[in-house]
Amino acid sequence: MKKICEKIRDIPYAVAAAVAVTAMTAADEAAAQTTIGQAANSLLTQTSSIGKLMLAGSAIGGIVMFATGLFKLKQASENPQTKYSEGAWRILVGAGLVAIPAVAAMMTNSLTLGGVGTLTQNGGQSF
Repeated sequence: MKKICEKIRDIPYAVAAAVAVTAMTAADEAAAQTTIGQAANSLLTQTSSIGKLMLAGSAIGGIVMFATGLFKLKQASENPQTKYSEGAWRILVGAGLVAIPAVAAMMTNSLTLGGVGTLTQNGGQSF
């Protein structure tokens, strides 16, 4: 029984090792034929993907926090020993986490003109 528990406990380390070996192998193969420009473009793409992953995680975490807040409010209405404030702060944090991707999209569109602004042939900017 102890060996089974140790094997289950070591699963994350085995997965991390497999991912590291795969990443190193792929990096060695890719590094042999890349230029500096391709490496910079790859880094930019990966950084963008990490940001999108963080925004998706924020949205999912916000939904989970909002749901747990609703359950805590329900529990507080049935049990007088449970505080309403526990459910309220979870709902507020959940709403904030869900709003982060929307705010990030608005900021990105504001800084990049939403990808709409282009230069015309005469040098003027059209929207």
